[in-house]
Amino acid sequence: MESLVNEASKELNSRLSIDTIASTTIANFQNETQVCINRVEQSSELTTKIQTETQVIQDMLNSITQQYEALESTFDSIDQLEILVNKVKDTYNAVAENVDQIEKAVSASTRQGKRTDIPVQPYFPPPRPVEIYHTKELFDSLEISLNNDQEEEEEEGS
Repeated sequence: MESLVNEASKELNSRLSIDTIASTTIANFQNETQVCINRVEQSSELTTKIQTETQVIQDMLNSITQQYEALESTFDSIDQLEILVNKVKDTYNAVAENVDQIEKAVSASTRQGKRTDIPVQPYFPPPRPVEIYHTKELFDSLEISLNNDQEEEEEEGS
């Protein structure tokens, strides 16, 4: 009888041992833990990728900002040149208008005399006053304007 009790006790011990009863629970726990570890690793990889891409985007934005500032400076220079060209064009148009008026007056005064043996004194009306630019003044004002723009850019950069 004692041997029967010993065998029964060994059998119950093997069936009711903590390792046997908890083995499925421990296996499930280990599987879930591994799934969580994998998710943490994936999240870590994605975070690193996002940080890298964010740095690349930041570098691009800095480059775009620098190019924008360079373009802005170039457009300011173009605006100054446009002012210079308009001043020259206005002066040219005023002089051309004066020349046209003088030519018309001379033509009209020489047609009055029908006789060719009498010398004709053509009439030259005084031209309208034209404010003619001085090249040095134009370029000096352009240079001053460009220097002021550069100083403003340096102050903004500081």
